[in-house]
Amino acid sequence: GVTWNSSDESIVTISADGEATAVSGGSAKITAYFEEGNISGEAEFVIKGVQDPDSEKCGDNATWAVTGEGNDLTLTISGTGKMYDFWGKYEMESSTPWASYADDIRTVVIEDGITSIGDCAFQGCAMTGVIIPDSVTSIGDSAFQYCSNVTSISIPEGVTSIGNSVFEGCYDLTHISIPDS
Repeated sequence: GVTWNSSDESIVTISADGEATAVSGGSAKITAYFEEGNISGEAEFVIKGVQDPDSEKCGDNATWAVTGEGNDLTLTISGTGKMYDFWGKYEMESSTPWASYADDIRTVVIEDGITSIGDCAFQGCAMTGVIIPDSVTSIGDSAFQYCSNVTSISIPEGVTSIGNSVFEGCYDLTHISIPDS
């Protein structure tokens, strides 16, 4: 039979029959062990947990807040360290806790102290502008994918890693400022 295991059950639990349940933000490795007679095997894969939409957390030491009215909202990310990685809205239902605001977010402010922008963090948001502080050193896969209203982005000097498809589908993006280093 098959035996299932989660590397972190505070993020993803797995039942005896292999049904995974996301518990919180983050990611966990799921391992399936198979043994039948002389044949055995093992498979591993990573599952990202869904962030609780009522939580203000978007990282172990990072929080989020939406301010403004109507379709002119500002999403502010505050705190220190890395943001969580999220599932994007084009893969399935977005796992960001601000997903229900995405169509009305016009500005994203990432405050100084945040060091990593998570995978799919702002994917599909209707923002026209984003402020990325010098404290950011990495930008995750698809972080700004399909933010089709953004026209300009400045990448800070300290960024040493930019993921895949970060600006894919940013159709109005006409200017990206990238540091010399």
